[in-house]
Amino acid sequence: MSATTHALVSPPVLPRPHRTPGERSVRGRREGGMRRLVAMLALAAVLTLLGAPAALAEPARSVTIEDTQGVLHPAPLEERLEKEVSFRRDVDLVLLTLDVTEQGFPSSSDLALNDAVLAYARAERPEWLTDGGAYWRDGLVILAVDPGNRFLGTYAGEDVKLTQEQYTAIQNAMKTPARDGDWDGTMVTGATEYADLLARPWYLEPGFFAAMAAGVLALLAVIGTALGIGRVARGRVRRALPRYDDVMLNYAATELAAKTIPADSRYGEPVLRDYKTFRDQAAEATRLREQIPEHRGLLWGIRPRTYTLARDFLARTEHVDAADDEIVRTNDLLNRGSSWFEAWQLEARPVRDSLRQVDAAIRQAPEFADGRTAQDLREVAGKVDAGLEATTRKLQDGTMSPDDALAELDLMTNSLAKASTAHRDLVIAAMARTEREAQIMRDAGSSDTSEGSYRSIRSRRHHYYPGSYALGWSLSPILTLNSWGSSATTALESHRNPPSSSSGGGGSFSGYSGGGGGFSGSGSSSRF
Repeated sequence: MSATTHALVSPPVLPRPHRTPGERSVRGRREGGMRRLVAMLALAAVLTLLGAPAALAEPARSVTIEDTQGVLHPAPLEERLEKEVSFRRDVDLVLLTLDVTEQGFPSSSDLALNDAVLAYARAERPEWLTDGGAYWRDGLVILAVDPGNRFLGTYAGEDVKLTQEQYTAIQNAMKTPARDGDWDGTMVTGATEYADLLARPWYLEPGFFAAMAAGVLALLAVIGTALGIGRVARGRVRRALPRYDDVMLNYAATELAAKTIPADSRYGEPVLRDYKTFRDQAAEATRLREQIPEHRGLLWGIRPRTYTLARDFLARTEHVDAADDEIVRTNDLLNRGSSWFEAWQLEARPVRDSLRQVDAAIRQAPEFADGRTAQDLREVAGKVDAGLEATTRKLQDGTMSPDDALAELDLMTNSLAKASTAHRDLVIAAMARTEREAQIMRDAGSSDTSEGSYRSIRSRRHHYYPGSYALGWSLSPILTLNSWGSSATTALESHRNPPSSSSGGGGSFSGYSGGGGGFSGSGSSSRF
C-alpha cells in the first residue's frame, strides 16, 4: 500500500467573548429574581396543601360483631374501633366472620362470600335488608371475612355505599393483616379505610388537591425541569473543558504522530482514516468552545440552543480525546516508540482477559464442563496462552514486526472464537427444545459485549474491513461467551415461564349467583 500524505491543520484560536460589568449585573439580577420566584411558589404550594380544615367525624353509631368462626376478640376490638375509627356519617358497622361452605356455597366460586353474606342476612339478620330484601339497609356497613377459605368483602346500604374501585382498595388494605392471621387488625383496617373514603369532603378528595395545586405544581415542575436541564448542560461543559484543553495542548504532538504512522501498515491505515475524522471533530469542538461563555450562571443551558451546544461540545470532545490517544498509541507501537510495550499490552489485553475467563465460561453450563467442546476450548486456550507469550518475546527481540504481531493476535482471537462458538452451539443444542428456543438463546449473545470495553488498533481495522473477519468476531471471545451463558439462560427461562400479567393485588368480585334472587345491594369480595 503506497504512502499517503495528510495535510496538518491546527484548530483556529478565536478571541474569547467579553462580558461588560453591566451585562453581568443584569444576569445576576435575573438569576436572583428566579430564585425568589421559586421560593414564593414553593411557599404558595405549602399553604395551599395545608390550608384546608379537617372534616368533622364520629365513631360508628353502633358496632355489631357476628363472629361465627370464633376468631375475633369483641371487647378489645370494640375499644380499638372507638379510638381509631371515625365516620363522617351515621354508620351501623357490622363485623362478620363466617364459613362460606357452612352457608352451602363452594369455596371454588369467586362469588361464594357475596352469596354467603346475603344468605346469612336472610336467615339470621333480616333487619339488615330493606325494600323487600332488595337492598342493604340504609346506614349499614358490613365487613365480612372467611378465615378458612380466605375471602373478605365489603357491603353497604345505598346511602353509605362506595364505588367498586373503593371497595377493592379497602379489601387490598385488609389483605395484609388477614394474611398474617390478624383478624382483629383486618377488621380495624377495613373500618379505617371505609371511614376515610365514605363521604370524604370535597376539599379532602385527591382530585381537589390536584386541581387546586395543579397550576402551582405545574409551574414548579416547569421551573424545576428547566433548572435541571440547565444543570445538566453546565455539568457537561465542566466535564468537557479539561479534556478539550488537554487535546488542544497536545494537538501538535497528535499531528506529528499521525504524520509518521506507516500508511502501508495493515493496522496503521485504518487509524489514519480515523485521523481525518479527528481533525474535523477537533475543528468543530473549537468552534463550539468559542460559543460557550467563561461565566455560566444559573440560567445558562436552559434554552434549547445552549443545551444543544453543551451536549454537542461534550460529544465532540469525548471523540477527539479518545482518538488522539489512539493515534499516539498506534504510532508508538508501529514505530517502536518510547511507549510501544504499553501499547502492545493494551492490544493483548482482550486476549488475556479471555484466557482468564475460560473456566468461568465453561462453568456457566456445568453439565457440559467435561464434554468434548469444553476440552477443546481449554486446549485452544492453552495454545493461545503459549502463542501470546512467544509473540511478545519475538516483538521484544525484534524478530517480529508490530504488524505481524497484531496479525498473530487476530489469529489467536479467531481460534478462541471458533472454540467458543462450538461450545455455545453444543449448549444450545442440548438445552433448546425447539428451533424457536434455540434462536432465543443465540440472540441472547448476538452482540459483542467486549467491543466497547477496549480501545484497540485491531478493532479499528475490523471497523473498516469487517469482511476480513469471521462472522460474530469479538475482541475477547471467551469474555463474550461467559456473558452469553448467563443471559441465554435467563432469556430461555423467561420464554418458558413468562411473568404473570397480574398486578398481585387481586381484583374484587361483585354480584351474586343466579342474580341473587332479585337482590341489588352494593358490595363485593376478593380472595387473600
